[in-house]
Amino acid sequence: MFFLLLMLGLGGCGYHFEAGSRRLPGDAQSLALLPVQNRTDQAGLETRLASELRTLFRANEKLTLKPPELADLILAITLISLQEFTQGAEADAGVGYRLRGQVVLEDRRNRKTLWSDPTLTVETGSAGTYDTTTLSRQGLTPVLRNVVQRYAEQVHHRIFLDF
Repeated sequence: MFFLLLMLGLGGCGYHFEAGSRRLPGDAQSLALLPVQNRTDQAGLETRLASELRTLFRANEKLTLKPPELADLILAITLISLQEFTQGAEADAGVGYRLRGQVVLEDRRNRKTLWSDPTLTVETGSAGTYDTTTLSRQGLTPVLRNVVQRYAEQVHHRIFLDF
C-alpha cells in the first residue's frame, strides 16, 4: 500500500522515471554497432560485449539499431588488452580483470567524431569465490563475463548520460 501511494505521489508531482528512454547525442535516432574487434588473447570477449551492448541498446525506446549504411551514429570498439590481477592475502586472494579498449562514436550524417576514448578501462573487483576455471557456454568465466558486462554498461552510460 505504501508503494502504491508513493508511486501516485511521485506521478502527481510531475516526476517520472525515464529508464530506457534517453536520447542519443545530436538527436540521432539510430545507431550501428560495428563488429567488436578483439586484440586480446581471450577469445569470445567480442561476442559477449556485442551481445551485452545490443541488450542495453534494445531497452531504449528512442533508439533503433540499424546497419552502418542506414544509421545516424556508428559505434566502433576495439578491445586492446585484458589483464588478470589478484587481490587480497594469499589464503583468500580473489582474481580480477582489467579490460581496456578503444571506443569511437561517429555521427555518420556529418562524419564528425562525437566521442573517442582510446583507453576506456573497466576492472572487476575481487572475485574471491569465483571458480575461474568454470567456463560458461561462451567459454568465459563468471569473472570475465562480469568485466565485459561492466564494460558494456560503461559504454552505454557514456553515450546516453555524458552528452
